[in-house]
Amino acid sequence: MPLTVHCLHRSGFRELLLTAAPYCHSGVDAARPCFEQLAATLAEHHAELLAMKVYGAHHARTAILTAWHNARSARGLIDDTPVHFLDGRPCDGGEFAGAQAWALVQPGARVVSTVTGGRLATLPHGRLLHLTAQRGESGATFAQQAEQMFAAAAAAAEHSGFHFAQTARTWIYLADLLPDYAELNRVRSAFYERARVGWPASTGIQARAGDAACVMDVLLLDGVRTHRIDRTSRQCPASAYGSAFSRGVVLEHPGGRTVHVSGTASIGGDGHSRHAGDAMAQYLETLVDVGAVLAEAGMTLADIVQATLFCKTPAVHAACVEAHALLGLPPLPMLAVHADVCRRELLVELEAVACR
Repeated sequence: MPLTVHCLHRSGFRELLLTAAPYCHSGVDAARPCFEQLAATLAEHHAELLAMKVYGAHHARTAILTAWHNARSARGLIDDTPVHFLDGRPCDGGEFAGAQAWALVQPGARVVSTVTGGRLATLPHGRLLHLTAQRGESGATFAQQAEQMFAAAAAAAEHSGFHFAQTARTWIYLADLLPDYAELNRVRSAFYERARVGWPASTGIQARAGDAACVMDVLLLDGVRTHRIDRTSRQCPASAYGSAFSRGVVLEHPGGRTVHVSGTASIGGDGHSRHAGDAMAQYLETLVDVGAVLAEAGMTLADIVQATLFCKTPAVHAACVEAHALLGLPPLPMLAVHADVCRRELLVELEAVACR
């Protein structure tokens, strides 16, 4: 089972970005060796988890998370890091799509603690707060749940001494994306205006988490220098078509930079979709658009250390794999997940983290 590990040396600490991806057509049993490798690597580096995300079939949730619990217990990793399990099947069949983890290492010191809503890292140059699975009350309307979701995240941030305006990145998952995406944008824009939030990098994608209509992960920063990438040489600001997010955000650490690239699809500089119905062309367009975001930070696709590819159908995923191979591109540390994308004519979306 392939585990991709990127160890990034910063001034006074290290970051680990880990991607555990099973082989194709993987059932629940594929989770065990993936998690065993992941736990072994964390133990070897004496790393502390800041965030962890798992994609798999909803009906297999208990079995998959039990495999993670057993793997970490066997390695003595007794922590209470909240794991965000999302109903996201692998694109080529099976029940377990894989896991992504972000961990930190500071020799001689513990720097990560569990707080209300997530995990807090206190580093020499600032603090990072990762909130997991913020949500509203099930049974409420979508608009009510979305409003409650943002309010819950803001309250959790304040509990750890942050303000929601310090948000750098969000990941928003909607159970029914296409019917509810416009309403999400309305609620989000209004909330950001009230909270005086500079639009963060973001992904808005289909994924079910329990009975919630929408859930959100949030990254907030205190004392960490950042700057947003609102537009690129290829894409206009998302605000031009009513979406409240930036194309990416750059985190400046002593000794290096991290770029969080928002969920990116085949949308041109005029805000219109490109290559409707052509999965291969959309994938190539998306890769170039992600490359344009990274270029704004002085990076390339080769600097990607973690990525998620969302595909509407298995056939779309097969076309993406073919396009990638035809170009002779090296493999990306990427999970492929079956999910709907924000416009009916769009078939592919890609989010990424790059470091240098």
